[in-house]
Amino acid sequence: MEDEESEDKNRICDFSSISSKCGESLHYESEKGYFNITECVKDATIHLRRTNCSEHVGYRSDIPEGLLILYRSGIFTIDDSCLNLAICQKHRDELGIYWKDKRHTCQFSGHSKDSKERPSRGTQPTTCKQHWLHTREIITVGAGICKQCYLKLKESHGEFKINLQEEIESFERLCRLAESTKSEKDSNYEKTEDVPKEFSQESSTTKTTASDFSDFSQESHSDWELENESTREKFNRAMSLLSKGKFPALKSQLQLPWENISRSTKSLYLTIANDAIHVLLEHIVPGQVDKVISELASKHTANEDKLLNEDILTKALIKAYLDQDNRLNKVQILSLFAHKFTKEKLLRLIPGMTVAKIDAARRHAALESPGQIINKPTIYRIRLSVPQITHFIQFISSPAYHQVVGYGSRKLHLVWKYKFPKLFEMSYLQG
Repeated sequence: MEDEESEDKNRICDFSSISSKCGESLHYESEKGYFNITECVKDATIHLRRTNCSEHVGYRSDIPEGLLILYRSGIFTIDDSCLNLAICQKHRDELGIYWKDKRHTCQFSGHSKDSKERPSRGTQPTTCKQHWLHTREIITVGAGICKQCYLKLKESHGEFKINLQEEIESFERLCRLAESTKSEKDSNYEKTEDVPKEFSQESSTTKTTASDFSDFSQESHSDWELENESTREKFNRAMSLLSKGKFPALKSQLQLPWENISRSTKSLYLTIANDAIHVLLEHIVPGQVDKVISELASKHTANEDKLLNEDILTKALIKAYLDQDNRLNKVQILSLFAHKFTKEKLLRLIPGMTVAKIDAARRHAALESPGQIINKPTIYRIRLSVPQITHFIQFISSPAYHQVVGYGSRKLHLVWKYKFPKLFEMSYLQG
C-alpha cells in the first residue's frame, strides 16, 4: 500500500510539459490523484460564459470538459490515443473549468503593436481550431481577443468550416467505446481456473435458471412500466433515445387553452416544440432540416389562406369594413374578428390595415364588447354675450392692466411721436 502511494506521488501526468509541475487541486478534495480524459465530465457551461467564449452547440450549451482540456493543450484531432492520456488534479484545474486568463491584452499573434484596443471577448473553440488548421498556431480557448482581430480571424479562416456538434458527438462516441472496451477487459481478468469442473457446471446451471427467472421478471416489470407510462414519460423517453440524451426532459404538459396562457409560457412551449421538430427532422431528412421547415411553413400558410378565402362570414366583414368611411364604424366592425387572427394575417387580409388599427379594435372589444356601437363624445360650447365681450375689451385696454402686465410699448412716428402699448397696437392693427 505504501509502495502504491509513493508511486502515485512520483507519477507525472501527460500534461506536465505544458505548464507547472503536477499537484493537487486547490478547489476540491479527491482521493484520486490522476484522471483519464474520459473521466473529466464536469459541466463547463458557466466557465465558458464567464470567459465570454460560449457557443450554442445543437441541443446542449457547450463542449464537455474533456474536449475543452484537449483543445487548450493544443490537441485538436481526437482519436483513441488522446483518450488514454492521464491528467492530475492541478493540470485539470489549469486547463479545465478553473482556467483564468491573467493577461488583459489581445492574445492574437497578428495584433498590431500600435493598437491599444482591449479584448472584447474570449476566443471560441471553433475559432481556435480554425486558426490552428490555417497556421498551426495555438490560441487558448477563452483567451482575450479584440474585436478587430476577431473579425480578421473570421474573414481569413472562413474556408475552414468546423462542425463543433460533430466534434462533440465523435468525442463522446470514442469515450463510450473506450469505457466499454475497458469494462470488457476487466471482466476477462476474472479468475476461474481454481474452480472445480463439477462445481462450475452445477453453478452454471443454477446461474442460468436464476438468470432466466430474473430476465423474465425484469421483462414483465418493464412491460408493465411501458403500459402504464404517461404521454409525457413516453415523449421524454422517445426524445432521449433520438437525441442521445441531449434533449431536455419535458417537465409539464399544457392543460390550459392556448389563448389564456401568458406570453412567456407561449414562448417556452414554442421553443420546446421547435427543438423537438428539429430532432425528428434530423432523423428523417439529415442535413436538410431548414429546407423542409420552410416548405412546411409555406404549405401551412397556403392552407390557412385557402381556409380564410373560403370563410364567407370573414369576407363579408372585411367588405363591410372597407366600405365604411367613418373611422369609428371601422373600429366597431374590426372588433368583431380582430381577436380571431394574428396581426400578420390581418395585415395580409385587409388592404391598408395597420397595427395601430388592430390594437384599437382589440382594445374596444376588451373594454366594451365586440361590435359595440361607439358614440361620439358630446361637446358643449358656451357663447359669450355682447356685454361680456365689451367688458373684456375694456379690461384689456385699460392703462392699469398695461402697467401690471409687462407687454412693453412701442413708439409710432405719425405727425408726432406717440407711445402705444404693444397689445393695443396689435388689437388696433387687427381691427
